[in-house]
Amino acid sequence: MNRMPDERRRALVTLDISSTREIYSAQQKMRVVVISRIRLRRLDRRDSDCGDGVLHLRCGDAQGMSLSFPICWSCPAEATDRSGGSYPPPAFVRILCALRRGKNRLVLREWMRGACWWNLNTNRDYVESECTGPVILRGSYHRVHDASDADTICRGKSAAVQSTLSMARAEVAGYRLARLALDYDHGFKPFSVSYSGENSVSVANGDKHQSEEHHQMMDKLSEYDSLRPNHARIYVPEVLFFSHDDFECDTPWALLSYFENKVSDEIKILPQHLEVEIDDKSCGNQLIDGLQCDDMHPIMNSTTMLPCYHFPSTMVKIRHEFGFDEPHPRHGRVRADECLDYAMMILRDVIMPVQGYFFSLWPDSTYDKQMIGNLLSIGCFNSKQANQMVTPFQYQDMIVVYRHALNRLSKANTGPEEERKNDGRIIFLLRMLDECINALSCEWEKTGGRPPPLPPVLCHMDLQPQNLAFERDHDRNCFVASVMDWEEACFADPRFELLLICRKVLANREQAETMWQSYSVFVQQCNSLLSLKTEMNIHWTIGGIEPWLKLETVHSLCTLSMQAMDLIGVGRSPWETKLNLWGKIARERQRLVHMGWIFCDYDGP
Repeated sequence: MNRMPDERRRALVTLDISSTREIYSAQQKMRVVVISRIRLRRLDRRDSDCGDGVLHLRCGDAQGMSLSFPICWSCPAEATDRSGGSYPPPAFVRILCALRRGKNRLVLREWMRGACWWNLNTNRDYVESECTGPVILRGSYHRVHDASDADTICRGKSAAVQSTLSMARAEVAGYRLARLALDYDHGFKPFSVSYSGENSVSVANGDKHQSEEHHQMMDKLSEYDSLRPNHARIYVPEVLFFSHDDFECDTPWALLSYFENKVSDEIKILPQHLEVEIDDKSCGNQLIDGLQCDDMHPIMNSTTMLPCYHFPSTMVKIRHEFGFDEPHPRHGRVRADECLDYAMMILRDVIMPVQGYFFSLWPDSTYDKQMIGNLLSIGCFNSKQANQMVTPFQYQDMIVVYRHALNRLSKANTGPEEERKNDGRIIFLLRMLDECINALSCEWEKTGGRPPPLPPVLCHMDLQPQNLAFERDHDRNCFVASVMDWEEACFADPRFELLLICRKVLANREQAETMWQSYSVFVQQCNSLLSLKTEMNIHWTIGGIEPWLKLETVHSLCTLSMQAMDLIGVGRSPWETKLNLWGKIARERQRLVHMGWIFCDYDGP
């Protein structure tokens, strides 16, 4: 018997908003909204009032504003509830569950512009403008030279700006993939490697003797692992609706759930009783009335949303928009001897659970249609290839990015303005950058220095404290409660994630080496489990840290050079608008000198 095809259906969702609280940042606008009523109206082919995905906040009745948007879903022909109605819209069910978890609070996020090239990720999707005079660059492919929609001033230079839509798609895909990874039980327990003897660790391809240093590392890692409650799980914000899932509009926006249970009490907006209105049984009225929100993961106690146990409260920055306190270890806010504990917590709670999921998939590379769609959004598939081959971001890709940046720096240095203020240091800096990029190419190719391959994974690419929220258990042990802001998300070599923490969180090279070795233990565990699972001899290794530290230091030099030559001039926090750029450049040069690149020891005339 032939199966009847699924029916494509549409409905209009209307949210009545009783109160809002707006939060602005450099590249987005966010509102915490309290919903008083949610309405669902089925649309048929004759309905013209189906919306287009454009964000419209309309002034409504005395209660406040309303937000309407269309949703589409496929209804299986055989999926009917007991009342004879049809399968309810999954997006509508997700929104209802999120409202119940967050006491009717949601986050409405609107991406205002793209991002300049800062992190180790460009998502391979940026706008470049070569211009002769002052030009306004919007950060979108569609109207690059439309001055009326200006966000970014290019100051007569070329610029590389990630498009607004590209950043929005990457962030949404990051949220979705991270939730998928954290929901999956891949069996990779952080730091749990079974011992078969006093001086060996059990692996699939035979017992290999380990040094005393290795066993000391294992003991330390087990101590970190024991500090996290077994029943605690990271909460990644859920994307309830994204404007570009089924439609296209100029300004991307999304409806997200950041809150659940008692965490929502930290938000200084009163909760609101929710009314649910559904136009008829065809949308699954009874099924929705009796739905169970299985995704309700209790956060242990709202009173424990405090800084980590060893971070003084005087060193804490408050994220008022989300109600979380967070330690921030950059710029002296946390003592150097505490940074390693902080970084190991991120490794244990975020990096290993997410990456373990992708490691477990890699031997057979079985990705479903949904996974491919999300990966495509973060620039990791070539959609022109029929077999959808994976093309993750790799070490050598950054060398291409740096070469591109150097070319733009060289072009910008030929203008008359630069000639008037050039003191010779810029010319030397560009020559040194050229040598650095050539040296990176040699670093990649030379025997023994080339980083061995690892399976590509989802990388957050910006696991700084301002993008994390923390909680403590009843024994006052700290762990990561939530990971936010995935706009830099990329499908990449997993060592990129470690590298950013080594430079942005850890205090020195010794701490970075310790974390690198800790991750190596995790990779050994993956080798063991996957070799047993697949009956293949899997032997991944992470290699040394130095080629990666050189890569990131050259990245920092490129970024500082672009600032020094005023190529970017946008999107930075006040603390990064410094006059002492040459001092920062000298610091990065000395790091390269200490790693053996003697040609960086001279800073020009």
